[in-house]
Amino acid sequence: MPSFFQRTNVPLENHVQELLIAKRDVKLSRLIKRYSRYEGMIIDDLGYIRQTREEMEVVFTLLAERYECGSVLLTSNLMA
Repeated sequence: MPSFFQRTNVPLENHVQELLIAKRDVKLSRLIKRYSRYEGMIIDDLGYIRQTREEMEVVFTLLAERYECGSVLLTSNLMA
């Protein structure tokens, strides 16, 4: 990806922990809005670690919001 694109590339586990803290502090929408300033978002290691229901809910919320405002690339090391 060219360096002039604004993007974030963080393992999913890091995003999940940040999202859970924001949800607990009733700041989830503010965090997701902050993520929306990036043109692209690369989420690495999807499926590598089993997620709880609450963790998957915040990930789904993030992906649903990103669908409206920018690109998301999901990666996984799992074999089909």
